[in-house]
Amino acid sequence: ATTTVETESQSVYLLDNIEINKQWLIDLGLRWDKFDTDLTYNKASGDIKAGTKYSSSNDFFNYQAGLTFKPTENSSIYASYATSANPVGIDVDVDMDAANQTLDPEKARTYEVGTKWSLWENRANINAALFRTEKQNTRIAIDAETSANAGESKVDGFELGLTGHITDKWEMALGYSYLDSKVE
Repeated sequence: ATTTVETESQSVYLLDNIEINKQWLIDLGLRWDKFDTDLTYNKASGDIKAGTKYSSSNDFFNYQAGLTFKPTENSSIYASYATSANPVGIDVDVDMDAANQTLDPEKARTYEVGTKWSLWENRANINAALFRTEKQNTRIAIDAETSANAGESKVDGFELGLTGHITDKWEMALGYSYLDSKVE
């Protein structure tokens, strides 16, 4: 291999589900992630000598909050908000080389509302959700070797699902997702 990439990650998270009463629940979460990534050139590549090493260290706090209403014991309607982050070098799309290692981490916010219902004495479950993910510092490829933070992107979508037991020995799972993405 021309390069070797090593990433070490550490995470600590706290998540609590608070039952206000039988119908209302609150979810709160906090997460800290640390990523240490090293890219080493095992062979010369263009102007880069064998043994050249690039390193990156990032840490992030992300959080999540949600509210769930349970109109019946077997149904729920929810809304949630969450954040996430993605530093350079931990995915295969963007190498952490000289041209890319100074890129800002991608940061995202996700909003979602949905519902879940259990039917026919728990033999079937249906779910539906509407969501939006907004990403800041979106990375795009400038050429085969270089990427750039290009601004923002967003994905709006919805999903529908049906799972259940047709018989005691047959189960089914049906799902549909629609995504509409844009780079701004």
